[in-house]
Amino acid sequence: MKEEYKDKIRELAEILIDLRERAPIAIVNVYKDYHVECTDRLLEWTGWSREEIKHINLVKESRFIDASGNEVALPPLVAAEMIEKTEKEYIPKLIRGETLDGAYQCCNRKDGGKVHLELNSVGYFGGKEPKPENFVHTICIFSNITERKKAEEEVEKSHKFLATIIDNIPDTITIRDSQHRFVLVNQAYCNITGHTKDEVIGKRAYREKDKEVFQTGKELDIPERTYTDLKGKCHYVSVKKAPLADESGKVTHVVTISRDITEHKQLDKERERLLKELEAKNAELERFVYTVSHDLRSPLVTIQGFAGMLRKDLGQKEKEKVENDLKYIENATTKMDRLLSDTLLLSRIGRVVNPPEDVPFGVIVQETLEQTAEQIKSSGVEVSVADDFPAVHVDRMRIVVVLVNLIENSINYMGEQPHPKIDIGYRVDGEEVVFFVRDNGIGIDKSEHEKVFELFYRVDKSSNGTGAGLAIVKRIIEVHEGRIWIESELGKGCTVCFTLPAHTNK
Repeated sequence: MKEEYKDKIRELAEILIDLRERAPIAIVNVYKDYHVECTDRLLEWTGWSREEIKHINLVKESRFIDASGNEVALPPLVAAEMIEKTEKEYIPKLIRGETLDGAYQCCNRKDGGKVHLELNSVGYFGGKEPKPENFVHTICIFSNITERKKAEEEVEKSHKFLATIIDNIPDTITIRDSQHRFVLVNQAYCNITGHTKDEVIGKRAYREKDKEVFQTGKELDIPERTYTDLKGKCHYVSVKKAPLADESGKVTHVVTISRDITEHKQLDKERERLLKELEAKNAELERFVYTVSHDLRSPLVTIQGFAGMLRKDLGQKEKEKVENDLKYIENATTKMDRLLSDTLLLSRIGRVVNPPEDVPFGVIVQETLEQTAEQIKSSGVEVSVADDFPAVHVDRMRIVVVLVNLIENSINYMGEQPHPKIDIGYRVDGEEVVFFVRDNGIGIDKSEHEKVFELFYRVDKSSNGTGAGLAIVKRIIEVHEGRIWIESELGKGCTVCFTLPAHTNK
């Protein structure tokens, strides 16, 4: 070979060597025994010395004696998490003559850290056919992607952080693209629909309102709409839709956020109900105050009038008239006492309550009959009681008061019935159990069916009662969240019907 060509070749070789060392890549040869040769760039990235790298094994720990005669332990060049992939995937491919393009590799640094690399490699077979038996070593070109890897990890960390936040937001969040395909859903959406994210992402779900946002590029608020959950329960939600645009301003996605406002709706309805109830209570209170003041004034007027007559008769020493005056005064005070007692009882219902209990209604009936036994016997009324009453969840003592009042009322309004009779029973109307006390007395005209439940209202003005009995009964039933009504016609007896809460099955 001519000298000038040798010089050219030598010059070219020096350039190539210089380029190899200056290039921002590391060139590494891996031999059959997994030992390596490398350019200085890999030493720079890992911190290992040239002497140490000669003894380092690719996938196993190794030892060597340094210049001072000390035994030095060296970890594998490949990081622990990549050893299996290197042995079972990378090396077999290279031995078979395949190439690795853009593969990921991670190596140990001397200081205990890691260097992340992108690997491009090919097997060298000494100019022979690329077969495992001809394999000599692997030629690897590494690019340092540690900074890129850190950036990717930070992005992934931020993504997971945001995903965790989104998944823990109780509102449902979805993002759809211009083809109406889901690209994101949060856990709240999955919980409501019963689908996993994998089942939803990529699926189409057309919404007319999404189309509007894509066309206008403006946010859209839907104050209220409803949906039915997997259990068949209706929910109210408020919905907000917002556009996501690219750098050119074109809307590429729509974000939908739905907030469940069912509880707020229920609170609004409850507030409206309470306001109406308060208005009704205020009206009831006004009527109550008026009725009490009116009915209490009557015996007071009587007392006042006969007190004046008493003074006059005492002055005239009319003993018989004095006795008559005192009798009227006593009757008026007795009536006032009954009025005050009934008024106090009515005011306490709903405030002083015994704990409700599960009790067979038949037991309550028996207690009532024991309390009214003398009245029933003296009036000659025949009482019949149904069998197999259902159980109820009630204030036991209060329901006894209800039945006592109803029985006494039936006895008082039997009229001239030659065979007075009272039936205590129940019937089933649909899913509702209706209890009743029925008599064959004088009955009540339909025009008075509601009035009899008003405080101090009396069908028979000449009766001795205060007219508070049925008002007390109605209040007790309503406190138990039941209903009470009358089924009667004048001259055809009377049936008082009411409902009560069923037992709790505990």
